[in-house]
Amino acid sequence: MGENKSSLSCDFIIHPGETLKEILEDRGISQGELASRIDVTEPYINSVVEGQRPISVSFANKLEYALGIDAKFWINLQAIYDTELEANNYLP
Repeated sequence: MGENKSSLSCDFIIHPGETLKEILEDRGISQGELASRIDVTEPYINSVVEGQRPISVSFANKLEYALGIDAKFWINLQAIYDTELEANNYLP
């Protein structure tokens, strides 16, 4: 069977948590501070940032409230990530 040349390395598929991490760093907001603002635990935030947990619609809405970034942005990032994983057969 031939190799799929259009597939991406898993290293190039970016979890939306990485974007969240960059935004927090740019704004000087700690994971603990964000957790406090949106009433979730710091380990929850960390699991998103580390790519271990997806960004749900509910969480996206909380991010919109805390960071002023539209929930649709987060939902779309998650959808693109999930689509790329599926298209490249990286889903568990």
